[in-house]
Amino acid sequence: RPRHTRIRQSAGQFLNPKRYRDFEPRVRALVQEYVEALREKVARGDDEVDIVAELTHEMPARVVFMLLGVDDVDPLQIKRWALNRATMIWGKLSEQEMIDAGHELNDFFRFCREIVEDRKRNPRDDYPSKLLELRGGDDGVLSENEIVCLVFALLLAGHEAVTNGLTISILTLLEHREAWEELVADPALIPRAIEEVLRHSTPVMTWRRTALEDVELSGVTIPAGSKILLSLASANHDEARFERPEVFDIHRRNSREHLSFGYGIHVCMGAPLARAELKIVLEELVNAFPGMSLVEGQQLEWTRTMAHRGPQSLKVRLGGSENG
Repeated sequence: RPRHTRIRQSAGQFLNPKRYRDFEPRVRALVQEYVEALREKVARGDDEVDIVAELTHEMPARVVFMLLGVDDVDPLQIKRWALNRATMIWGKLSEQEMIDAGHELNDFFRFCREIVEDRKRNPRDDYPSKLLELRGGDDGVLSENEIVCLVFALLLAGHEAVTNGLTISILTLLEHREAWEELVADPALIPRAIEEVLRHSTPVMTWRRTALEDVELSGVTIPAGSKILLSLASANHDEARFERPEVFDIHRRNSREHLSFGYGIHVCMGAPLARAELKIVLEELVNAFPGMSLVEGQQLEWTRTMAHRGPQSLKVRLGGSENG
């Protein structure tokens, strides 16, 4: 715990709500680039697109690059590395797939170390530079390896859940057409809709914890030191907390009580940025493509892990004729 607190406090010197707000205009400009590319497709008569390939897969990684001060890396490479790492822990790989993923993991970690080494020589206004400044050569504050691990953690966790959250938001809202229409008519409802999506269609379903002391839960004793797999999706559908939890209702009063970003000392540090990305993307989409709809009959392929949940592709019609 003391080590966790020390490292988290250092990371929070850069990863905090104020810093995220400073980045929001850049995030919106980035999203508008993708939306403009979609408009151009519509203008060419190409109304049916995979919104994952065209927007939600790559864009969140580029937001993380802003925080890291990285501008010369293929985001698809980072996405592949991150998914490999997640699948190693939460998926089911063959022996050869595990070996291959291990080699890629080494490449991923080496890439993070190279970023930190570069910032030692060429500091900028970015996350690794701030961590090195805080370290001040003192391993008692942060070691260099801890800084590399923090960069690695951001590149791993800073976009995959957002990709899934964005895709699931679009899917869930288009499946509940009346909710989408409400957002088109009143975009001020978008923040409430996001919280209900995170509760109802949880993009990170499970996470790991260790019991620090004996605890009894529903008549079952969990001994101290036990490894626990928490079902965040189940918690978000707890009948004792949420009335009719299976119902998707963007007007639900207590949607924000969901546990999709964790809780307590481990609550997700990137939650404010994730919420901002979700809000900006939905605002831009309902404005540009109010007639967007799901392509009927598609069979969704979902990410094959126990934790991260999201469609690998999602075909939509942008509604070109309705949008002029």
